[in-house]
Amino acid sequence: MRYSKSYRVLRLYTWLEQKKQISLSGTAVDFGIDERTVQRDIADIRAFLDDLNLETEIKKSISYNREKDSYVMELE
Repeated sequence: MRYSKSYRVLRLYTWLEQKKQISLSGTAVDFGIDERTVQRDIADIRAFLDDLNLETEIKKSISYNREKDSYVMELE
């Protein structure tokens, strides 16, 4: 099944909000896309959070752990 970019980005954001770790390689396989596409989707979410952080007191960011090959959302 082919997923739209907006679906993927919203799904990734939802998973991150639920405190789930997102595997780069696993997510690419699950969505049937390249790992670079996952990285671009995460970059879009980071850009959104940068804008959102200017408007709210609770700051959020996304970090990547190379050892675990995964992304996670952190509160600052």
